[in-house]
Formats: sequence, structure tokens, C-alpha cells
Amino acid sequence: MTVGIERTSLVLRLIASHQRSGIGLTKLAKTLSLEVPTAHRVLKELEIARMVQRDADKRYRLGSLMLELGVTAMHSSSLIDSFRPVLAGLAARTGDTVFLIIRSSDESVCLDRAEGSFPIKTLVMEKGGRRPLGVGGASMHLLSQLGQEEAFEIIDGNAYRYAEFHDVNVEALKLGYLQAQKDGYGINRNRQTSGVTAVGVALPQGVAGGTQLGIGVACITPRMTESHLDFVVEEIQRAIDTVARDAETFSTFLAKFSAPVGKIKEY
Repeated sequence: MTVGIERTSLVLRLIASHQRSGIGLTKLAKTLSLEVPTAHRVLKELEIARMVQRDADKRYRLGSLMLELGVTAMHSSSLIDSFRPVLAGLAARTGDTVFLIIRSSDESVCLDRAEGSFPIKTLVMEKGGRRPLGVGGASMHLLSQLGQEEAFEIIDGNAYRYAEFHDVNVEALKLGYLQAQKDGYGINRNRQTSGVTAVGVALPQGVAGGTQLGIGVACITPRMTESHLDFVVEEIQRAIDTVARDAETFSTFLAKFSAPVGKIKEY
């Protein structure tokens, strides 16, 4: 990957992670270790191409072309439609918010979510939302499917982003990685969002490239007792068993997200 393409990719991914609030030029440049004039030039070119837009508050968000491309990509796959009844069923059984998470290089992306009946909602991630890999229950278990050297390289490479989240740091994520390998699921208690606990399980290797896809459940921390945690993990496993019966439906789609991860360069 050339420097220009990699730099553009980092800029777009950072903007995507701030899509709701937007991100200013100075913060973007500082986060990516870019000189402000360089960041401004890249953003201007992306703005001309309609890949980003600068709003009245002078914050940048993804532009209309990215929406058009995203809609086209989603329409080309039955992945989300196929998972929707699985997510809805899991939300109904647990009462909690359920997320379909996919690994994309060194990030995790929310493809869809379903809300349960519990009155206090934990909508900690929107559809299309992006997080560093390991931030979130399902995201952590996806990370734990990797070898330790590769996983720790990803954690270290994403360190510049952790200040955006509650109680997330390199050491905590490395400990979480080791714990997820031991437990067979990922869990984040009051990490990423204060007062919320998220637990998740990656699809097993061999199920439609299963190390790339996970299902997570989130609720307020007082609700996630040990008994509720055991129940939720069991229900996620049931949902995954349902998915496994239709595994071939997702193989082609998931292969597009399996490119090897390289170390993120600073500019």
C-alpha cells in the first residue's frame, strides 16, 4: 500500500469513527501525527471527491459518495438480512441490546443491532460505527482469535485512539485479550462506556471465516450479574449454532474483510 493511499485510508477511518459528532482539522491532524497543512490538503481533496464534507461547525464527516458506496456494498450481500432474525431472537430472549460485529483490519464495525425489552437501553454502538479491535465484548473475542504477537501489535498500533473511550488503554486490552482466550468469550465491564457491560463471542474458525465475525450483547452493568452473564453467553452460543447451519451464505462476503493487518505508520 502506498503512503498516499494508507494515509487517506487512516483519515477516512478516523472520520468514520467520529461520524455523529464530526472531527475538527486540528484534532484529526494531531491524532494521526500529521502536519496541519498536510491534513488540510488531504481533506480538501477528499471533499472535492465528495468522500468527506465539512459542515457549518467546521467539523468533518463522511460525504455523500461514501454513503452511496456503502449502500451499494450492503445491497450486494444478504449478510445483514440473513442475520436479522438471529439478532432479533437473541434480543428477545436476553432482553438486552444485541450487536453484529465484523472485524475490518485493526477495527471492528457494527453491521447491525437489535434492541431487547429491558427498559434501560444500551445503544453504545450505531450501525456502521467503528471501534479499535478489542474495544467491546465481541470485538475483544475477535481479537483473541489472533496470535498474541499479531494481537498485541494491533493493540499497540491503535493506542492513539484509546483516549476517546472510558478506561481503555494498552495494558487493559492486553489483559482482556488473555482473559478472553481463557474464558472463551470477550467481556468489557465499564470499559468503552461507563456503566455498561458488553460480552461477545466470535464465530468459530471454519464457520464462514468465523474469526472475522462476532455477536455481542450489552446491558447496564448492575444487570450483568454472574448468572445473567452465563445465560447471555449460552444464548449467544445458541445463536451462533443457528448461523453455522447457513455458514456458506456468508463466505464470499467475509473473505473481503480478511486482508492481513500491517503495522500502522505515523506520518
